[in-house]
Amino acid sequence: MIAVVVAGGVFGLSRPADASSHREAPFIGGDPEADATDVYAFRSPDKPNTVTLIANYVPLEVAAAGPNFYKFGEDVLYEINVDNDGDAKDDISFQLDFRNRINNGDTFLHNTGQITSLDDSDLNQEQFYSLSVLKGDDHNDPSREGKVIAQNLQVAPANVGPKSYPQGYSKVANQAIYTLDNGVKVFAGPRDDPFFADLGGIFDLLQGIEGEDYLKDLNVHTIAVQVPISMLKGPKDSIIGVRTTSYRQSTSVLRPVGNPDS
Repeated sequence: MIAVVVAGGVFGLSRPADASSHREAPFIGGDPEADATDVYAFRSPDKPNTVTLIANYVPLEVAAAGPNFYKFGEDVLYEINVDNDGDAKDDISFQLDFRNRINNGDTFLHNTGQITSLDDSDLNQEQFYSLSVLKGDDHNDPSREGKVIAQNLQVAPANVGPKSYPQGYSKVANQAIYTLDNGVKVFAGPRDDPFFADLGGIFDLLQGIEGEDYLKDLNVHTIAVQVPISMLKGPKDSIIGVRTTSYRQSTSVLRPVGNPDS
């Protein structure tokens, strides 16, 4: 048996900062690629000996927002973190690092023809990622134990429309579900946002809540990892805490001192 406690998303530069969800946090509102909307963790109905961990990013996506469809940030490092000993520190982190690839530099199109598989040559804009597992609770410790468990996994492409996917989008997107040798399953790509929120009413002086779902038909970018319970259990009990974190490389800007013309 294992119990799950879920925390909100956290954005960090050199270390974690304040929580965020959808667009209400001012600090992260201008950086949707690093903005975590929701975190989910539950015993997997299809495999009771596993836990499914889900972190959603990039809020309020309009599915038809082409030609520059939404992506994971190539310069953002994403983590789903697990605390398994009750000290509110990360003991296991699943870390994803994304990179982009353009196959035809002569066009801006997401795809140059119909797509029937994930490796279709007509898929022009692609994303790939590596998945690492890190152990230890000190994120600033360069000796923190880590291991890359998968590389060159492909992100599910954007659902451009029925003409681009003559055999259906799900057929192609489902090919982005990977089963690894250690029993871990992973998926990354756009999904319908499952969260319900009357955003219009909530922020209308907090008085206009009418039960309308303003997230209906909007997408998020999902990272889903299904993990055997044996990989997550701590030394003392079977309670875990889960949170997600995103990091950008911190940058220092040096400005001249004294006469700016000198």
